[in-house]
Amino acid sequence: MFHKILKSGCRAEDSKLRTAERLANLMAVFCILSWRVLWLTMLNRTAPDASPKMALTDTEIALLDELISDVGNRRRRPEPSHST
Repeated sequence: MFHKILKSGCRAEDSKLRTAERLANLMAVFCILSWRVLWLTMLNRTAPDASPKMALTDTEIALLDELISDVGNRRRRPEPSHST
């Protein structure tokens, strides 16, 4: 599963970096990211109703809410619409 996240999710093979140092730095970030995605996946399977704060900081939650704004904020109920 980790390899699938690293290969398909991060598209690690698509990088066009020209130096070994840059590629090594990118792979380090991808490995951390892949581990976090794997951890969140396993956490969701074992505790689907757990608070996001169990795995993410407030800053990470806010950033994800901004990145996925079209889905809506799943942590809060939608505000009632006001009809006139």
